Amino acid sequence: MFTGMDQTAIQYHQEHREWLLQLDFYQDQIKTFQNELMLVMQKHADLFNIIEHVEEYRAIFMKKLQRLDNLRHQIMLHEWQIARQYPTDEPMHTAHVATAADLEQFIRDFEHLRNNFRRFAAYND
Repeated sequence: MFTGMDQTAIQYHQEHREWLLQLDFYQDQIKTFQNELMLVMQKHADLFNIIEHVEEYRAIFMKKLQRLDNLRHQIMLHEWQIARQYPTDEPMHTAHVATAADLEQFIRDFEHLRNNFRRFAAYND
């Protein structure tokens, strides 16, 4: 039978696996957006204002990819800490809650970006 600490460690580990899958999904989304961005640029290579928007989105996507890497690192660090400590320790719980909040904020920001980018891509298709 698992103790409370073991159950918490299992729960954290499962959440981390789910979070990593979510991050993979968002990384794939960004790759798709980057491909769409290239199509917009090819269609409107002669329009300076479109190219400026393309460059802005390219920079935003790079920042989002960096943020994804940072979140992955945060999750993996937490996994390592769980393996070395009791997951019910207050600092461990605080780190887990902070990582969850960071991921939720990333998702909210990404949804906003996705909506804006979809409008831009559709308008310039």
